Amino acid sequence: MHYDGRPMNLGVDLILNIACNKRIEPVDASCCVRNGIELTIVQILTGIFFLICAIASLIMWKKQSLISNADVENQSSSQQPVHHSYVILLNLSKFGLILAYFYICDRTPIFMKESKVYGLGVFLACLGVFFLLGISSWKVASKGDYLNRDQTDEWKGWMQLVILAYHYLGASADLHVYVWVRILVASYLFMSAYGHFNYFWNKGDYSLFRFSQVLLRMNILTVLLCYTMNRPYQFYYFMPLISFYFIIVYLTHLMWPQMDASKAKETNKPIFIMFVKIGLLLIVSLLLWKSLTLFSSLFSWWPLIELFRTQNEDSMVREWWFRSGLDRFMAPYGMLFAFLLIIAKNSKWINTDPAQWPFSKVVSWIVLILSLVVFAFYGRFSLSCPNKPECNATHSWISFLPVTAFMLLRNIIPSLRTCYSAFFAWTGKISLELFIGQYHIWLANDTYSLLVFIPGFPFANAAITTFVFVCVAHEISSICGVLTSYAVTKDVPTMIKRIAFLAGLLAVTLLLHVLTKRD
Repeated sequence: MHYDGRPMNLGVDLILNIACNKRIEPVDASCCVRNGIELTIVQILTGIFFLICAIASLIMWKKQSLISNADVENQSSSQQPVHHSYVILLNLSKFGLILAYFYICDRTPIFMKESKVYGLGVFLACLGVFFLLGISSWKVASKGDYLNRDQTDEWKGWMQLVILAYHYLGASADLHVYVWVRILVASYLFMSAYGHFNYFWNKGDYSLFRFSQVLLRMNILTVLLCYTMNRPYQFYYFMPLISFYFIIVYLTHLMWPQMDASKAKETNKPIFIMFVKIGLLLIVSLLLWKSLTLFSSLFSWWPLIELFRTQNEDSMVREWWFRSGLDRFMAPYGMLFAFLLIIAKNSKWINTDPAQWPFSKVVSWIVLILSLVVFAFYGRFSLSCPNKPECNATHSWISFLPVTAFMLLRNIIPSLRTCYSAFFAWTGKISLELFIGQYHIWLANDTYSLLVFIPGFPFANAAITTFVFVCVAHEISSICGVLTSYAVTKDVPTMIKRIAFLAGLLAVTLLLHVLTKRD
């Protein structure tokens, strides 16, 4: 009896799976790889560091307990203050345990992994559940301003939930869903630029303290995951993206001449200068991403290239060029929108009363209808776009339209502007931790698979892994806040020394990674 190639290939696959599945950590259908867990020198040093932190925190805790017991025996009513070193070591120890959990989930065979299964009906059902949870926690906002803090946290929250469902179910296989999710990423970059512009303009604070505070708070988790999971910085692409565009917004404000709200009260000159700065930034954004060679030349010097290239790239940072270029106009647009809104409010072009429509009712309804037309246009675009490359090429130029349309729909009607979803806002406050944490403790195999605690029961497994994942993300957010508050100081000489130390540490670890890198 003769067989064609297909049954023979299937039989070979079955035999290889029987022989190899107990020896590998399958990311896809490939087989076989070397047995055992191989740790890099950076991973080993990271583990040793957190182990030392844990031991030191236990020693300090024991010492503090003995002091407290002595105070009780002496009937002393004074309470001993908690030493700053103990707080830092305790939080580092907790961070070390969390990173160990990340490693166990995604780099060991202790927990099973399974493939994603996409279905549009399941994806829409998830969105329906999120919507019900959102409206069930509807409440009055603390402020009724346009794009107030409660509202932007809400916006980040529901977008993050959609992105999580998109990744968990493998919805990137659906081109129409992909096009809409690209808008969510663009919206986050818009909000980031909008918020930072408002802060710098209103506060006039371009200090090293503010710069270091924001960058460190955003990147603690990502950098430590790079050390622990042996992944390049660019692998967690969203954090490099928002960090890069924060630096762009910061440098735009810092660039001479520096202008802010206090100077604008004296003369109109700062308004003109800020428009020029934003215009120049738009021109740079237009030109820089035109050429991969030009773009790569800015990031091809060491150690930047080690941060922004993926493991399979040469000196051309193609992935970073692609990721950063998709939404290259959203940061300048976020700054421009924030500036125009400030001018409109100061000039009384719009009504700032939370209970009133921003324009006359006729104009407001026209704007609402136009916003709905924009959404219909973008929906038509998502259905007609033939493939991802063409969708991405168009997305960069028109993504501001649906973002603006949503902002108008959310803010023009007073009853909508003055309320928000507490559930979505709470989620938005830990959105960065959720986005990065999903890679290893909710998804698995570097996002290619799903983490499995309960085999054979997908809904129960999804519920348990999600609960643990959200709790861990919330704890990481708290720990990063504490560590940032201790690491960043307003004393400039001290801050410069700390930045130099962290930069040196980063350079040494990158050098170790390069020298010990295996083919």
